[in-house]
Amino acid sequence: MKKVFLTFAAILFAFAMSAQAPAGGQGQGRMGAGGMGRGFGGTPEEQVTRLEQTVTGLTADQKAKLVKVYTDAAAKRMAAYEKLGQNADREARTKVNNELTAAQDSSINAVLNDAQKAQYKKMQEERAARMSQFQSGAGAPGAGAPAGGGMPRMN
Repeated sequence: MKKVFLTFAAILFAFAMSAQAPAGGQGQGRMGAGGMGRGFGGTPEEQVTRLEQTVTGLTADQKAKLVKVYTDAAAKRMAAYEKLGQNADREARTKVNNELTAAQDSSINAVLNDAQKAQYKKMQEERAARMSQFQSGAGAPGAGAPAGGGMPRMN
């Protein structure tokens, strides 16, 4: 009887542990097996694909350069966050994030032609307006956060 109980307990434990493993495989987490590639905005290739929805006429050469920009930016961001540590205050993280974003935007603009730069600038302005609206809590119900704030109800 004791053997059956221990076997059942081991199977239950193994099942519970496998249910908690990350989707990409154990130990990979958000950034994938190689440590780089998939951050908060997706892979560099996914970021370029999203950029193409707003900035039209990207050439193959520009796309390749933009993938490198996003890859380098992710590496710099990761190194900066590791240097800051988990206990860094919000103000320090915001400052570092703003500096890294400005550097990334500058690198992206260096790849784009004048017409594309205008499209990119318009996209940035729209994103800033959405972020400002979100941060002020003025988002319309159903357009992000649920009415009344907090988590949506799961019925």
